[in-house]
Amino acid sequence: MCLLRWLSSVHGSMQNGLTEKDRRRISEFLSASKYERTPEMLIPDDDEK
Repeated sequence: MCLLRWLSSVHGSMQNGLTEKDRRRISEFLSASKYERTPEMLIPDDDEK
């Protein structure tokens, strides 16, 4: 949960906050095993940019 708070504060300073898609992506990242996690999981899809 600390990662979510940190990402929210960093992302929130760049925009108006996290979108629902951002929160879903972060949740999927956190629920994956640490061996399955990759930084690319947190990158928005092309249609979200």
